[in-house]
Amino acid sequence: MKYLLIFLLIIPTLAQGQVVIGSGSFPKPGDTLFTHIDYLPNSINVETPRQGERWDFSTLQSPFARKMDIFPASVFSEHKHFPKANVAVLLKENQLGFFYIGEHEISLMGLVGEDLLSLGLNTITEFSPPLIERRAPLKFQDGYQTESSIRYRFALEDLPENVFAELPFTPDSIQLSITIDRQDFVDAWGTMLIPGGIYDVLRERRQELRSVEVEAKIGRQAWRNVSHLLTDNKKVANQYSVSYYFHSNESNNPVAIVYMDREEQEVLNVAYNAPTYSTNIQQIGNIRPGLYAYPNPAIVNVRFEFTNLPPGNYKLKISNILGLEEWSETYYIDGHRTERVNISSLRKGTYLYSLVDEKGKTISTKRLIVIKP
Repeated sequence: MKYLLIFLLIIPTLAQGQVVIGSGSFPKPGDTLFTHIDYLPNSINVETPRQGERWDFSTLQSPFARKMDIFPASVFSEHKHFPKANVAVLLKENQLGFFYIGEHEISLMGLVGEDLLSLGLNTITEFSPPLIERRAPLKFQDGYQTESSIRYRFALEDLPENVFAELPFTPDSIQLSITIDRQDFVDAWGTMLIPGGIYDVLRERRQELRSVEVEAKIGRQAWRNVSHLLTDNKKVANQYSVSYYFHSNESNNPVAIVYMDREEQEVLNVAYNAPTYSTNIQQIGNIRPGLYAYPNPAIVNVRFEFTNLPPGNYKLKISNILGLEEWSETYYIDGHRTERVNISSLRKGTYLYSLVDEKGKTISTKRLIVIKP
């Protein structure tokens, strides 16, 4: 009898602690979302799921916040391709996403612009059925399976570069079929601490497999499956990923999204909520090519974040105020990359850090302040 009373007392306590995410957390037209991304996260633990967990992500760092505006879908002429969509979001510089936000779901209807595999195609992509991104109400131990597919058909010359050069023949047309299979499961709840805030959260684990099938056609011949001939082609390889979404009723954006490596042994990067009062803000879809150093001033280590750069080798160098080079390193960069550099050998003072491309052109030069305790 004593244990029964204790059990009955515990049940209300647990019920009060658990979080149920409602549709009030969904963004709506006119909202603006602010997000940081840490590409070198430290001490981020997403191991065994627990109830009443406390996740401390307060060590996350980022040089600027990314701003995303939620537009009414009707603002854009491309809305005609997705008439059921009610919002549109610029996801990349050349990619516009159309979504339907309803009472219980947020679904991605389609994309206009850059293709899903980044082959350099300018396409209109329709998801069939629409790809569900978020759900409400969402509670502990909810689980869902979602499947969606898309198809691209194009002439080989439509590609900026021939990514199918390894085929033993030259097709006239290529057809790509991509199937997205998601397994979502709410495996934990608790409290999350990030720079600028504390939130009550649900943690949703997302496991996703993108399967790609490639077919080729010559003249009037039938379509031929050539996927087995492209096993070394990373552009059209199957992709498996695991990520953790931390949802809160206090935020219309996930408080944090943790992206894991394929083996789930390492955190690749973390996207997390940015305060609206952030000073350094860039519009998503218009992030300028450049270089950022942080923290700045720095003591021992400094992170250099390279953003939106064309593929190639780049030289990063640190010079003193007289222009004499004190340190340099060359990196291959394609888009974004972050490197941690130990500057303990530098004396206290003001330095200049620069990024130089393969042709010797200086892309960016900024100040770095080194202090000593």
